[in-house]
Amino acid sequence: YEGAVRSYSLCLGLKARNHVALSNRAMAYLKQNQYNNAEADCDTALSYEPDHFKSLQRRATARHALGKHRAAAQDVMRALRIEPASKALLAQQQRILAALRSAAADAPFVSVRAAEASS
Repeated sequence: YEGAVRSYSLCLGLKARNHVALSNRAMAYLKQNQYNNAEADCDTALSYEPDHFKSLQRRATARHALGKHRAAAQDVMRALRIEPASKALLAQQQRILAALRSAAADAPFVSVRAAEASS
């Protein structure tokens, strides 16, 4: 996948605002577990084409892997508005929601008194 990253980077050198090349490079980064790079490429791709389905889906994958489950869930919801029948996306949504539930269940309970909350 390193070769794919190089190829898409060369492509971006020819046409910097190419959302498809950015999204494809993000996929190559995902395959290499470079989730921060994948998220950044998807951010840029979505700044050029806000409803690009694959960029939303890939950013959700990157964010989920980074533990950003709430942001990943938001990406999935946006993508589902574009492709509501996507089985892969519906399955991804279930995995992300399960991770959110697990994170909430594992979070420590902290009691805050009213006087502390106002300061």
